[in-house]
Amino acid sequence: MFARLRGADNKEDFKNSCDDLVRSYLDTSSVRGGALIVVQATLPKYSDDPYIFVLKCDFEQKIARISDECSLTSQVEMAISTRNMKSIQAKWEPEQVAEAAERIVEIKPEIELKFRIGDTLVKGRLAEFADQIHIAQLNGRYAVTLERDSFVFDKAFSPVELMQPEPFEVVAEADCREEG
Repeated sequence: MFARLRGADNKEDFKNSCDDLVRSYLDTSSVRGGALIVVQATLPKYSDDPYIFVLKCDFEQKIARISDECSLTSQVEMAISTRNMKSIQAKWEPEQVAEAAERIVEIKPEIELKFRIGDTLVKGRLAEFADQIHIAQLNGRYAVTLERDSFVFDKAFSPVELMQPEPFEVVAEADCREEG
């Protein structure tokens, strides 16, 4: 199905392949309201082959009110919850993620970035990703670095508050040695 979408060289073939994808989705048990968006794009910087992006957008009741097909396309002020967008494709390279984040930030500068690494919640703005918020792999596990001019502890006293932080290089070197 995806090969037909990638190989579609005219609008009619692409539309027919998209219809087949939508019908397949409707036959699944996880079908919900919202929109299924299928996009074919060529990214010459990375490959001459077309990419297929399939986005599933669930509309949250408090954000979007859609009564019929026409209002879906005509309601300009409708907000789509980006946390419910899902793309079916391989993992993106960091440069691709940074570029996509940059485009989203152009449209909505204050959009939040929120994720968990283990039990730790990280909250910031998407605009800070790849500049002040970094995600990496270290010894087969995930690592997050946060850059700021200062930090403040929110709750009760802990000995961590008394620490004079070590240089990043010292911590990174120690973390790298832990595997060996």
